[in-house]
Amino acid sequence: MPRKLLIILVRTLADFIAVLAGFGLGLMAYHAIGLGKQDARVLPYIYLALFAGVLFIAIFRWMGLYAPGRSSLTIAGVTRLFTGYAAGSLVLAAATFFSRIGQVDPPSRLVLFYSLVIAFPLLRLERFLMRRPVARLQQMLGDTRTALIAGDGELARQLRRALERTDSPKYEILNEPCSAGRPILIDLEKIADERSVDILFVADQNMAHSRMLELQTFCQAQGIEFSYVPDLFEFITHDITIAELDGIPLIMRRVRGPRRAYLACKRIFDVIFSALALIILSPLFAFLAIVIRRSSPGPVFFSHERIGLNGKPFKLYKFRTMQAGIDPYAPSPRSSNDPRITRPGRFIRRKSLDELPQLLNILKGDMSIVGPRPEMPFIVDTYTPAHRARLNVRPGLTGVWQISAHRAADIHDVMDYDVYYVENQSFILDMLIILETVFYVLSGRGGC
Repeated sequence: MPRKLLIILVRTLADFIAVLAGFGLGLMAYHAIGLGKQDARVLPYIYLALFAGVLFIAIFRWMGLYAPGRSSLTIAGVTRLFTGYAAGSLVLAAATFFSRIGQVDPPSRLVLFYSLVIAFPLLRLERFLMRRPVARLQQMLGDTRTALIAGDGELARQLRRALERTDSPKYEILNEPCSAGRPILIDLEKIADERSVDILFVADQNMAHSRMLELQTFCQAQGIEFSYVPDLFEFITHDITIAELDGIPLIMRRVRGPRRAYLACKRIFDVIFSALALIILSPLFAFLAIVIRRSSPGPVFFSHERIGLNGKPFKLYKFRTMQAGIDPYAPSPRSSNDPRITRPGRFIRRKSLDELPQLLNILKGDMSIVGPRPEMPFIVDTYTPAHRARLNVRPGLTGVWQISAHRAADIHDVMDYDVYYVENQSFILDMLIILETVFYVLSGRGGC
């Protein structure tokens, strides 16, 4: 059996089992809750679960969720998974509705409802748990591709992060960031003598045409794939279409008008969510305040200036987790052993509880639940025009960067996450990010 087919089969089987488990738990929840007319039959629901499993796998396959180079753990991957799951749920609900016509005793729709609610979190959990076993299987089967990256700028760093996030195939990057000039050809020749190189990525838009041809010729002679990455960071690619004008190819970007309904709904959600959260979490606020005051001298809250919507400055609030008197604009701690962090501060940061006072910022309108993280003024002063797109939306308590694999990196070093959010905002995406944040915190992968 081909290696790629075996890996796809393992991932497909894992998804199928997760769907079956979701429907099994849905049936158990149906009997435990006891709403509606209780149905003691089991066989109809086994058929329903099997049909659902096959349906979801077919839709996921059609949407390319098992395609090589697709990551299942990025927010884009989770969004694709949710979209496929929502489509499958609608098809399943319609099929169940029409199959009830003429039946004397049709299966309960409550079972389907409970099952669909439970199955998606199980799918998400299964894909998270299966990432390492699948990676080990890929390594055992030799399904790891070796790659070189020519380029040392932001585009090359984005590409490296993207390659690290892909599930299938896995990429082993053989070199550190380097210029796309003559040294990369020397590196390529040296590494090709020592290792098998599968693909060369050129991630430098300033590369001379003659150098490009030189690298292409070498790669072709050595049987190495050649891939050129255009500069997509400075030119946003959302809503891009390819057109033709009298034989001349054009890249066109549609103009998107203001989405007033979405922005209004998002603000209403922010106000309701933050107000309820502040009321429900008030005992936790009081407890943390007492612990912080007793652990070290200084105020309970820590505040400093950040830049918000349209470049407007505001005061951002956090629970104090470091010793009083620390420079608020000093680099953030990289480790929980940093001597600046107080003893309770280690736990508070690890569980991201220090961010909770920002619910006050959200209620005031300085921030939103979901959005790019607010940056400090001196960093915003260095923004390029592409970076300033972050200022077109309210900063958020959580966002794509906060739940990414590169959360430990500085915000300004991973701008592509924020640009992705700005260009793809939707209420569904916001809800998925909130759910991912809960999953992220419960899994213990919060701050240091």
